[in-house]
Amino acid sequence: MLRQAVFIIGMLLFVGPLGLSCDDDAANNQNNINNVNNTNNTNNVNNTNNTNNVNNTNNVTGCTAPPKNFWNYDLTVMPPRNVEIPATCYGMGDNVYVYVADDAWTDELVTQEMVDDVVAAWEDGDTVGGEGIYEKVTAVFGDPPDVDGDPRIIIFLTPLGSYNGTAFDGYFKRENQLPGATSNMTEMVYIDCEHHAPNSSYLLGVLAHEFQHMIQYGIDATEEGWLDETFSQAAMNITGYWTDLPAANQYLASHSDDTPLLVADSRYFSYGAGFIFSSYVLDRFGSEFFADLSTDEADGIEAVNNARAVHDEDGGDFFDLILDWAAANHIRDCTVDSGKYCYISLGTTDLTASPAVVTGTLGSPTSLSLEVSSYGYVSYALTSGQEVTITVDAPTDTRILGVYNGSQEYSVTPLPITGDTASFTAPAADGELVLIVTRTSGTGSVSVTVQ
Repeated sequence: MLRQAVFIIGMLLFVGPLGLSCDDDAANNQNNINNVNNTNNTNNVNNTNNTNNVNNTNNVTGCTAPPKNFWNYDLTVMPPRNVEIPATCYGMGDNVYVYVADDAWTDELVTQEMVDDVVAAWEDGDTVGGEGIYEKVTAVFGDPPDVDGDPRIIIFLTPLGSYNGTAFDGYFKRENQLPGATSNMTEMVYIDCEHHAPNSSYLLGVLAHEFQHMIQYGIDATEEGWLDETFSQAAMNITGYWTDLPAANQYLASHSDDTPLLVADSRYFSYGAGFIFSSYVLDRFGSEFFADLSTDEADGIEAVNNARAVHDEDGGDFFDLILDWAAANHIRDCTVDSGKYCYISLGTTDLTASPAVVTGTLGSPTSLSLEVSSYGYVSYALTSGQEVTITVDAPTDTRILGVYNGSQEYSVTPLPITGDTASFTAPAADGELVLIVTRTSGTGSVSVTVQ
């Protein structure tokens, strides 16, 4: 995806163009702010027939909530500053108020039709009386927090601006859950209305993503950032708003080896990797996997391992799951191993890119530059029944999965490393052996030799 990044701001420290996380009134609180690197997108709506006037006290907006001033980040400067924005509520449902910044309404960036569409998507989805974003996300990840005694979530549609060519899509601000001079003390999500229409599928996906962050903050505020982001990418898939599908294809095409899923700093999380990984997990294990994972008292890899112990009869841990996912990205055939290596929710017309495979030479080393949880593919042509020995120079930090394609039939074999070698015997057909290599610790080059 081209939209999301997270900056870290603390004590007037600007650290880079990849994103934003802010400490406001509470120390060490990180906020999730999504962005799009596209300053040419001008999906602004000019509706001269819209007669709503925020200065008319008799204006009927379809919402009983009063006008308010909301603290908002001014993202046109770095570090962002807190500013108050006057807003009026133009739509509501059982679980939502939709407020629009008064200037955005006056400038016709938002129309009543857009607001109505957002309310409908939140409450009912595609059909009246159906399941909307709120119900679909809470069914998996649980209920949101409630600091203001009002069960409705505020969706605030406001221009979020841009900085150095990066325009922001939306964010959840943790400080609004805590008392403070610039806290709104309410559950709210900020959604941009300047660069995309707020009722577009693109921003509805961002809304689902940010809503999950709100829920996770209420359930487990200490969850590791990469896993919290993965949950939010799953929320996109669950609600059917695939904002980050283009980023997933970009990841498949060029980044599997140097873009890990697991990152210590969520500013560098790959939203393409997170979207496609969460889609794979949902297809394989169902939403119950994420329901248990997101509420586990453990965090990060330990929580994933706990969920696998419950939901995967084959056993294995987080890094085995990474290898299975990498195999699915390469194979994409639901007839192999009871559908273990394919996608159900994402079809061939959705996932149009394929991961790059390095062609290896028997007897010569092939070097892969890998981070923890990133992976690479190396292929070798083998003959029927050929036995090979695989040598790696970082055996304690490395795991290997072998995928053999002979006579258009795939077989998948874990290749345990003893000492610094593993072995493989080709089935009774000439074919291609693809080694999928991942790092479980450490960083840097891994050399693989097959002979």
